Amino acid sequence: MLFSFFLVFAQKDQSKSFQLLDANTSMPVPYAHIIHEDRLIAMTDYYGNFKLKLNGTEGQYLVSCIGYENLIFNITRLSGHSFEKLWIKPSERLLGEVTISPTSLQDMIAEVYENIPKAYTSTPHLLIGVLHEKYTDTTGHVHISSEALLQVQKLDYKSQRNKGDVKIDSLSKKYDVKDTLYSKIYAGAHIPHRFDFVMRKEDFINPNGFDKYDYSYLGEWESNNQKLTVIGFEPKTMGPMNGQFRGEMYIDFDQKVFVKAEYEYSRMGFMSNPLSRWADKRTFISIYEQSSDGWYLSSTWDEAVRSKDNFVLSQFYETKQVHFDTMTHWTYDEKIHLHEAVTEQKADTIITESKSKDHNKTVGYDRGRKFNWLDRIEVGYGLKYYLFNTYTLSSAGSTTYNSQNFNVTDTFDIKKGYLNLLTTIRYRLLPNFLLTFNAAGSFNEVVRNESMDLGILYLFDLKTSRPSYISTSIAYAHYKNLLMYEEINQTTPIYEKKERGIQLGIGYEFRLNPNWKLALSYKNFVSLNEGERYYLQEKYGFMNLLKKKHNYPKKEIIWVNDENSIDAIPQLFKSHSFDISFIFSVK
Repeated sequence: MLFSFFLVFAQKDQSKSFQLLDANTSMPVPYAHIIHEDRLIAMTDYYGNFKLKLNGTEGQYLVSCIGYENLIFNITRLSGHSFEKLWIKPSERLLGEVTISPTSLQDMIAEVYENIPKAYTSTPHLLIGVLHEKYTDTTGHVHISSEALLQVQKLDYKSQRNKGDVKIDSLSKKYDVKDTLYSKIYAGAHIPHRFDFVMRKEDFINPNGFDKYDYSYLGEWESNNQKLTVIGFEPKTMGPMNGQFRGEMYIDFDQKVFVKAEYEYSRMGFMSNPLSRWADKRTFISIYEQSSDGWYLSSTWDEAVRSKDNFVLSQFYETKQVHFDTMTHWTYDEKIHLHEAVTEQKADTIITESKSKDHNKTVGYDRGRKFNWLDRIEVGYGLKYYLFNTYTLSSAGSTTYNSQNFNVTDTFDIKKGYLNLLTTIRYRLLPNFLLTFNAAGSFNEVVRNESMDLGILYLFDLKTSRPSYISTSIAYAHYKNLLMYEEINQTTPIYEKKERGIQLGIGYEFRLNPNWKLALSYKNFVSLNEGERYYLQEKYGFMNLLKKKHNYPKKEIIWVNDENSIDAIPQLFKSHSFDISFIFSVK
């Protein structure tokens, strides 16, 4: 009895590794499907490898791959070794009678494309699914293995959409890092958006991109009693403006839907696509299923190989639940990469976060913590450069305060520009919509500049090698120019000019790491109201930290510009400024 217990226990955790090879060339066969009891349970990787957890399971397994005959094998008839090679024969079939139709493949694909709004989910919907992500080397050793429970907010399929929100409800990570691990990737939990080729309306199914590709009929493929037509596509010519992908699409022409696509970046395609420049080869598989509300994304898988780092990334997302007519908002807008979370921890550790109980009511993304309003705040420090009109201004006069005479005679050389310290505070109202406050103060002791503005900033996402944005802003701004005279007995005569108005800005920001960004911007100020003031600034209190102001009449001062007497100070600030700052997230 005890022997039987240990036998059953051993079978429970038993696994077996395989490599699928071409029977003619002995080359690995990548991305083949392994099916058991009409369910996809595994897929070969770039090197033809896959692993099965047997768990005492018997019966037949089907191996299916485009261009090859189906292979059926039985576990009980294989050797008892932990590693097994399987050989699959290429498919060579002679076509019978061929009927020539005036309708081209492009016309047929276009008809399915036009049917997307009708066939696919027509309302906002929430996908609940599981994402598996592994960093392995080309020997098959798993350095990092991650699993996350995701909420994926999808909108309808009526319009083209390239991005969306994702929330991680739980995350588990396992480490066995043996070597330096390459981890500069940009996909992670967002792959249900990035590889949804139907919602993104990628150019290989879009009539606007047909002129970039050659299409070919590859045959028919039957899955779950559904007959699908397989059409291959590849770029007509290599070039950065031509097609980015090559692969096969599986179409149900009876229902006019794209059911599946297996594709990869072409050489020029991945070179022209900044999000995959780091990989030597990147392959994707996306599958859709039908529901009462239309077709939706059932699963997506991708694998990337970077040979020089001996690095293989594999990711697989599978939808477990769908909630229709559901719209959820989260506050964190950045690309969520599982590698950012896992590589922050030490090796040989396992971390498991608690799951969210109510998927429809949870709000906020926080990598396993409760939502904190601090996650919405960003703070930045940098420099602000003002452009000025150049003048040589001289003043003559004096004023009296507390029986003390103050000389307000001096000459000021106004330069072309002044550099200020800049402080920025942002509060995220919506994913790309921020409330901003900026304050700048001058280095200069004689000619000083100060500014403050409060406004709204909007960030437009860019497809670049790093997450980056074009920023546009509008704000209410307050600029102040100060001319400082000689201080006497802790009291300084000052001329002050204030301007209030609207400030428009445009800039560029890019992410340096998960928490830091570099922001560059140009600001143009439109003055709506201005005023000037002459006063004495007196320091007092502990260490002279407190200040009070005493106005004195303007008539006591005479101004001269380039030896010409003037009634008023000319316009100093040219209304243009440039900002550079480092922005970091408060978490």
